[in-house]
Amino acid sequence: MSTATVRNESLRSLPLDALRTFLTLLVVFHHAVLAYVQFAPPPPPSLGQPMLWGAFPIVDAVKWKGIDLVTSLDDTFFMALLFLVSGLFVPASLGRKGAAAFLRDRGRKLGIAFAAGAGLVAPLAYYATYRSLAPQTTSFWHQWLHLGVWPAGPAWFLWVLLAFDLAAAALFAFAAPAMRALGRAGERLGDRPLRVWALLVAVSGVAYVAMAAVWNPLEWSSFGPFFVQTARVGLYAIYFGMGAALGSASMANGVLTTGGRLASRWGRWTAAAVVIFGVAMAIWISIFAALAKGGASKGLITVGNVMFPLTCATTSFAVLALALRFLRRPGRMTNALMPNAFGIYVTHYAFVTWLQLTMLGVAVAAPVKGTVVFVGAVLGSWAVTAAVRAAGRALYGSSRGAGSPSARVATAAFSSTSGSTGSSPGLT
Repeated sequence: MSTATVRNESLRSLPLDALRTFLTLLVVFHHAVLAYVQFAPPPPPSLGQPMLWGAFPIVDAVKWKGIDLVTSLDDTFFMALLFLVSGLFVPASLGRKGAAAFLRDRGRKLGIAFAAGAGLVAPLAYYATYRSLAPQTTSFWHQWLHLGVWPAGPAWFLWVLLAFDLAAAALFAFAAPAMRALGRAGERLGDRPLRVWALLVAVSGVAYVAMAAVWNPLEWSSFGPFFVQTARVGLYAIYFGMGAALGSASMANGVLTTGGRLASRWGRWTAAAVVIFGVAMAIWISIFAALAKGGASKGLITVGNVMFPLTCATTSFAVLALALRFLRRPGRMTNALMPNAFGIYVTHYAFVTWLQLTMLGVAVAAPVKGTVVFVGAVLGSWAVTAAVRAAGRALYGSSRGAGSPSARVATAAFSSTSGSTGSSPGLT
């Protein structure tokens, strides 16, 4: 590989790292404003079943229609795009480390983060839900431990990502021809964003529509703390695989190069995303209206299911195009946030719910409440992440015994980058 190519690959990762940070902030924003959407269910009498409070931990009486539209748009693409970005750097990491070391590193980072997110952050976050309810006759822990599951909040993403990493490592170790075929596929895609988009729409569309025909698209499956939105598992796996395919190709002349067709045509992709999302919303509103009157036809529901992967792919490509075009040189705030983005993702949920609980009795408009919760959650989780990383560095730098590896692992688990991965996104 030439020096120019290496330089291009290094520079090219900056927009994607900034995009990873943007998506993390979008996750925080999404959770921060869910308390103010019109479609939120009423607060439950307790933490018993049904567990709609798992998605809407705090429900405020103050609403705003605009938040419904924003959260609906977010929900169509942001987690799928996170999986795609996470898959981008997996082939290079596997090639550099080998399957065993790759899995050891990913297991430590994602495993510790999942344990912290599900085991500590989630109960702390949902305790705010308990405090928001009418006075209870049983304690929080009594209700929590009798749920039959352990709600994990946003930490669900971490264990699913680890499962995808495990599958990638298994292919690398035991099915090398399949990994080479993935690399060749990435090379053949080249700088042809429309072709990649069409392939992504077709494959993810088949997977999603087939699974949505069996499982309710809003349904979540769970075992203990392991939650996942059932109908979307296949779609998420395909986005992760597409990221791995694109990452297997040269970063200097692929779809995601900063000087490529996708970046240069950001306006067209953005316009297409707006139009397709508008059509999808009209169809989904028609479906909900029909359901409210007694039922929607299978044909209309199928069309609605088809629109989801179409909207997901188009919006994802529009956001990728905007990142490649405008995030080539991230600003000071973005540069400061990037190393802490992963920790912000892990810890933000507790700040969100407690701030929402605090704002329940405040007589201000929903956009103001959402802004306060979002900014406060970002700053709070950022401060915690920075403190954990600083403590880990201090312990690792000053100790020379058995404590050093533990401090190093703990620090890495809340960092978005590490010395061995350069500027690769921490969610990969």
